[in-house]
Amino acid sequence: MGFSVSNMSLTLAIAESLRTIQHELFHGPVPLFLHHYTNSSAVVESIVRNRSLWATCIADQSDQTEISHASEMVERLSEELQCTKISEFSLRVLKRLPFFMEERKQWIFIACFSDDHNSDLHWREYGDYRLTFPSPFGGMPSLALLDPHSECWYQRVIYDERKQEDAIERALRSISLAISRNTSGRNEGPWAQAMVDSCARNAAQLLLGLAVGLKRNSFQGEREWRIVCSPRLGSNSSAPQWIDETFAVNIKSSPRRHLLLQIHLGRRLFEPLLIAPVPFLGWAWNPNRLNREAVEKINEALKANHRADLVRAPEAQNQVAL
Repeated sequence: MGFSVSNMSLTLAIAESLRTIQHELFHGPVPLFLHHYTNSSAVVESIVRNRSLWATCIADQSDQTEISHASEMVERLSEELQCTKISEFSLRVLKRLPFFMEERKQWIFIACFSDDHNSDLHWREYGDYRLTFPSPFGGMPSLALLDPHSECWYQRVIYDERKQEDAIERALRSISLAISRNTSGRNEGPWAQAMVDSCARNAAQLLLGLAVGLKRNSFQGEREWRIVCSPRLGSNSSAPQWIDETFAVNIKSSPRRHLLLQIHLGRRLFEPLLIAPVPFLGWAWNPNRLNREAVEKINEALKANHRADLVRAPEAQNQVAL
């Protein structure tokens, strides 16, 4: 019997089932504001001048244990699932998932925040400056990558490792079930491996959407949220190279790969394109460390970019009411 696969239906079935799991895993109370901590006043100045915040490539992160934590779960649980009664095509797709999760890392970008506006942990470990951004949950314009060929979403980080493992196992079973419902026959012939790889590639990218929101329990004090950006999925018959090349125009490569996230304001017909605004609503310095010279440089950058309302006097109380 010849092999047949409904490419679009299979892609949609996998995407729908994994995004349902993602929604259930990451649901909960949402913040109106998100806070980005940085240890460099030069970074704050750059955000003001460029009116953007970087989302960095997860493949370029110095600490890869975060993603490997989820990848190891995928590899272990997929091996366990391979011992059950599943189709040969499903088996081959599951075996290729770890490879494609590693390969697709170069196309996943994140920006990190905390929902804690005055975190002792972040002041101590991560930075001398806190920038406060609007979240999309309060109805205000918020940071995004405005590109129809991309996907960009906000999600919390989950630290409960039991919930993480349950979600990954459900995701793998959902992938196998979607394959069984949208394929028939035996996958043979010169295009057999290409069909396996096409399915595994999309499934791996969706799994990475879960993986970037999973961290070990020891980090739970961070109360982290993330913006995640990736190329938009195509059907299994789409040319993956074209999809990646279209998304790649957004990627800046120095000093490491990143995207520029901006607040995009709507415009009316016949209005000129508006310059993106300085993206944060307020800022503060570490209450235990004040660098007057650095604060003045930030203030000068704000004045030069028409945000004198955000200028802070070093003598002022170091909090901003929002």
